[in-house]
Amino acid sequence: MHGSSLEEIITEQFYEQEKNNKLMISILSHIVEFRNGESGRHVLHVNTITKYLLKQLVRRTDKYHLSKPDINLITIASSLHDIGKIAIPDAILNKPGRLTAEEFEVIKTHSVVGADMLLNLPVERQEAPLVKIATEICRWHHERYDGNGYPDGLKGEEIPIAAQVVALADVYDALTSERCYKKAYSHEEALKMILEGQCGAFNPTLLLCLQEIADTLESELMDTSSEQETKSIQDVRDIIDYDRLFLNEKRTCPSRGQQRPQLLYIDSLTNVYNRRYYDEFFQGADDMQAMAVIDVDDFKHINDNYGHDTGDIVLQSIARTVLSCMRKTDAVVRYGGDEFVIVFYNIPADVFEKKLEKIRYSIDSLIINGPPELHMSVSIGGAYGIGTAKKLFKVADDMMYQSKNTKNKVTICFLNEKSGSKDNI
Repeated sequence: MHGSSLEEIITEQFYEQEKNNKLMISILSHIVEFRNGESGRHVLHVNTITKYLLKQLVRRTDKYHLSKPDINLITIASSLHDIGKIAIPDAILNKPGRLTAEEFEVIKTHSVVGADMLLNLPVERQEAPLVKIATEICRWHHERYDGNGYPDGLKGEEIPIAAQVVALADVYDALTSERCYKKAYSHEEALKMILEGQCGAFNPTLLLCLQEIADTLESELMDTSSEQETKSIQDVRDIIDYDRLFLNEKRTCPSRGQQRPQLLYIDSLTNVYNRRYYDEFFQGADDMQAMAVIDVDDFKHINDNYGHDTGDIVLQSIARTVLSCMRKTDAVVRYGGDEFVIVFYNIPADVFEKKLEKIRYSIDSLIINGPPELHMSVSIGGAYGIGTAKKLFKVADDMMYQSKNTKNKVTICFLNEKSGSKDNI
């Protein structure tokens, strides 16, 4: 075996393991959050804010000696900041009104409980860098820079920097998101409250970093503000219920009362359905009406030239744009990489055609602020006509590759079931 081949295999195995680690952490943290009456987006938001804060902190100062692997590790570990809430009684955790002093003391125990959960892992696991950082974050993400936090009243740089950053990210997203006990504050209101010390004291350097990335956070997170976030999660549940009717109970889809299985069917990056959802609930269907396949133009060029973080932003922006064009009964799936599939039910042919053109136009009009400033486009293939999911997907995929020849185009095939012919537009 050539050395380069061995190196490629080792690299591939490393990234596969890293991907699996992120997936397992995401699933666990989502379970905690759904039990807490929050949407799984809080984890994604805290991850995003943590990452941007750390990157800006490194630009501003070398005081904390944070490398790129350190930033990646802290960002991943931030997903576990609230795992201790598993031990909090539902009646307190999801109480809609103000907590009593006694109830608040119970809530406060989640920081110690979460850290203890990690400290009770086998000794060899405790030594893992991810576990060490996650333990610090769990225990100390409610400490405050002036020493008035909990559970240990740590002050200033006694608080590990990972916990300081996650604490600020957690507060910002808590303010800008709706909870069972509060409405969401605007981006501007949240910044004002934090900077004025209404949410406790934070590291002054981190507050400067927060101000410097404020515009980035607003553009990244405002599309998933609490009102839209609540609607989006409800839409997901409604679609799941509708799919169950659409598929005539041939396959068992998770219903609104079964929250945990839903977590398995949502793509953690884009918050649309994932490939597993398509494979389990659509792949074997024999009564499909319409399907579209979408591929992002020049996505490899974006990843290669601007990095995977920029690629992730592109995918998130495109997914949000596609969702904004859809009906409640349409299912949007991230099929893999930069490819999306849309399943339509009970849609007239002319509406189907207009929907795909609307998606193309909306993404063509989308500008992703930089640096760099990116203009995006997609190639879309559509298949319309009653048939099996396998058949419609194959036709839609073929049409997408026809569109790919010129890019930024919609190509649709209308299936004629009686003659077995295809009419292309």
